[in-house]
Order: sequence, then C-alpha cells, then structure tokens
Amino acid sequence: KQKTEVQFPPPPTAHNVMHDIISGYCNETDPKNFEEAGCCVCGMLRKHWNCMK
Repeated sequence: KQKTEVQFPPPPTAHNVMHDIISGYCNETDPKNFEEAGCCVCGMLRKHWNCMK
C-alpha cells in the first residue's frame, strides 16, 4: 500500500471562515430563536420572534 502524506497539524483556518462559523453559531443560538410567548388572542405558546410580526 502507498502511504499518503498528511500535514499535521493542519494549517490555521482562514479568518473569514472562522468569522462565518462563529457568526452562524451565534445567530443559531440567539435566545430569540428559543424564547416563547403566549399569543395575545388565543394564549398558545409561539416563538417570541413570531409574535412580533
């Protein structure tokens, strides 16, 4: 079998890629995506961001 060369440790991640990853994580885990509030009309729990429309 032929061995393939693997660079270890890998090169650092580019800053723009790190920014995209961190921004995406922060947007996905923002509390507004999880908070619920009762509807003023029927009282059903809805996502808070959905009630603001």
